[in-house]
Formats: sequence, structure tokens, C-alpha cells
Amino acid sequence: MTMSAIIEGTNLVARPPLTQLEPYLGCYWTLVHAPGSCIQTIPDASCYLVVEIPDEGPRQCLLAGPRLKTDLPDREPPRAAGQISGASR
Repeated sequence: MTMSAIIEGTNLVARPPLTQLEPYLGCYWTLVHAPGSCIQTIPDASCYLVVEIPDEGPRQCLLAGPRLKTDLPDREPPRAAGQISGASR
């Protein structure tokens, strides 16, 4: 699995997919974040299916990538606690 990000103040947990899904997925991953943690994505050619689960507010599902350039030059810490889960190839 390749995740192109700089992660500070939290941990990324990655798990392999079920054997039947290995041809389609590289891994499942989860990232718990809170104020004080910092995540900055950097360019890569991967695509990700992402589910953002904030402690408060609605969940968001999105398809991300490939990222050819970074639009945000500065790292921005999350404003609220939450969890991001996804699957990548």
C-alpha cells in the first residue's frame, strides 16, 4: 500500500483486503484525527474511496485521486475530531 501523505499526531492503520478482493483493492485504512494532528497529502497517482466520519455532523463519501499536484501549500490541522476510513488500490 502506498499513501502519499505527511501525517503528524495520529496513526494510520492499514489492513489487507479479503482474499477475494485482492485483485481489486490494495488495502483498507483508517485514520483517527483530532485537533492537534496534521495531515498533508502530496501528489500521487492512486485513487481512494474515502468515508469521512466526524464526531459531529454528517458523514461524507468521496472518490479521491489521482492527485497530480498539491493545491494546499500549508498543512491545516483538523478543526474537529473524527475518523477517515477508506480503501485504496
